[in-house]
Amino acid sequence: MISKSAGHQVDYVDMPLDEFFNRSALVGLPDNVIRHHEEVHRFLRSELASCVSLDVERVLGRSPHDFVPFVLEHAVLWKRTAA
Repeated sequence: MISKSAGHQVDYVDMPLDEFFNRSALVGLPDNVIRHHEEVHRFLRSELASCVSLDVERVLGRSPHDFVPFVLEHAVLWKRTAA
């Protein structure tokens, strides 16, 4: 869907968490921030993060968007720009 909107191939790369955190350290991210990101990643990959709530609607005052309309609405952001 994103590739079609972008007009070029867009691939998702699931980087192993250890590699992500090692690279974060190499670019100078503080240890406490890396640990926080690690906790967030582990939570999001757990069953605990799979519940559906009304929080988006409460916070934004509108219902959440489906993925396809979101991609189409923001298609210009996926396109490459000349450097």
